[in-house]
Amino acid sequence: MISSHAVSKSTFRLSMVAAVVAAAYTAYEGWEANVHAYNDTLQMVLTYECGGGQSDDNLRTALNGARIDLSKVGCSNQPFFWASYNEIVQAREGKLRREKLSDIPMFRLNIEGAAAIVNAVNWFVLVNVLGVVFLCGRTVVRWLHRGLQEYLFSMRADSRPLAPRASRVPIFYAGGQSSAGSTEGFKST
Repeated sequence: MISSHAVSKSTFRLSMVAAVVAAAYTAYEGWEANVHAYNDTLQMVLTYECGGGQSDDNLRTALNGARIDLSKVGCSNQPFFWASYNEIVQAREGKLRREKLSDIPMFRLNIEGAAAIVNAVNWFVLVNVLGVVFLCGRTVVRWLHRGLQEYLFSMRADSRPLAPRASRVPIFYAGGQSSAGSTEGFKST
């Protein structure tokens, strides 16, 4: 039978592993989301820069009100990719790339790091609580099993025919006391 101490030690070790794995997965997931956002923003900036490389006459043909549809000049495969003339000018000057891409870090310690730590703590607590629940459940099952064994043993012992034994027959002493130790109803002569 595995001792409670061994179970609690193993549960603690397992909770440490689960916490590290959970923190690593959460950090990786946050990093992957930032890479995806960076790639999407980079694609948008490249589309603006493609529009910035077009001549003004070519952009006027794609003009629709105050916005330019960059899909009409061959810069986007998405229909209705609208850009303002100011965004085209910023893309020509290189300001748009610096402005948009510098806002996306690959790993933010205050957001992804905090989420990883919270997730690690959650898994650590969860695994340890499950270990304690297991130990409590095992203790209750053992207690019920022993109680059932004692009950069944006492039922079996009570079902035997009564044989006259010295412990079941009261013995009277000269002092008037029975084997049960009671003197009620008995008087010495």
